[in-house]
Amino acid sequence: MSTGTATVLQAMGARMAAGGPVRPAVFGVARLGDTTRHGLAPLAVTGFVLSIAGALALARFGEAEQQAAPS
Repeated sequence: MSTGTATVLQAMGARMAAGGPVRPAVFGVARLGDTTRHGLAPLAVTGFVLSIAGALALARFGEAEQQAAPS
């Protein structure tokens, strides 16, 4: 795989990983009226941001290493 193709695939993977938790969260807040307990909104935002950061880090750095075939 060429370097350009790998970069595009990584960007697509990162976008999918970041978008996964966003859509259900927006749906829950907008359509279902989800809220946090009084005083815990900063904790909820922190957890959400950390989950997005973890998904992006995993998409970027979570590749399996290529092993050379034994000769």
